[in-house]
Amino acid sequence: MRLNVIIVLLVILVFPLSQAMADDNLFDQFQDYAADEIDAYATPVVEAFGIGVGSGLYHTARTHGTLGFDVGLRAMMVLIPQGKSAILDSADVKLVPLPVIQASVGLPMDFEVMARGFSFSFQDKTVSLYGAAVKKSLSSLIPIPGFPDVSAMIAYHSFKGGDVLTASVLSFDAMVSKTFLVISPYAGFGLDRTSMKVEYAYQPPSVPPLPPPPEVPVSHTIKVSTGRFTVGLNLTPVPFVKIFADYTFAKFSEATAGLAISIR
Repeated sequence: MRLNVIIVLLVILVFPLSQAMADDNLFDQFQDYAADEIDAYATPVVEAFGIGVGSGLYHTARTHGTLGFDVGLRAMMVLIPQGKSAILDSADVKLVPLPVIQASVGLPMDFEVMARGFSFSFQDKTVSLYGAAVKKSLSSLIPIPGFPDVSAMIAYHSFKGGDVLTASVLSFDAMVSKTFLVISPYAGFGLDRTSMKVEYAYQPPSVPPLPPPPEVPVSHTIKVSTGRFTVGLNLTPVPFVKIFADYTFAKFSEATAGLAISIR
């Protein structure tokens, strides 16, 4: 894939994220709540974020052979129904896209390592996400001819959103896939443990004619655990090119689409 095509795709994917995650409107929503309120209001945001970050890690249960590799683009899109999150409703966010460049390489003993992420600045704010994962094929433990490929994965991501949000996501996945010529359906179950820290200055409401009270610094960490079930389809229209899409069933639904060059 030529470099200019990759740049165009990145602009298309990253611009909606910059609107959703780096816009003043969204960050300001957190600052409307006192320390004893933020946990209840921000928990749905943390749950949706963890589901999005933990998704899109794989498009097959197969692992690469030694030094086989996979590189491409994918976008995880978390759907936000109205009424699920007061913060996202107030910011008019209905979709949280998380685009990443992702690469993986095969190691001996049916292991595979992966890295992915993005980083950009928007309106004087830096938004970044970096992740790494280890995948292990378990198919050798199931010596049944024609049995689907089976593997397990553990992944860790670190996120920074301006000066307000920092987060980490630890994900555990088990997946299965089966190849039929150029079509490979796949499915998986995952668990995400998400920790998000919010830091801001809260302005308590004033009571006229008294002067406004001083701002109160807030530093609070929210931790959640979420589960998800994913089904998807991987197509190989030409050799070494993978086009894939999947849908995740979770507390917040999520869809992933991607394109990769893969040499196994």
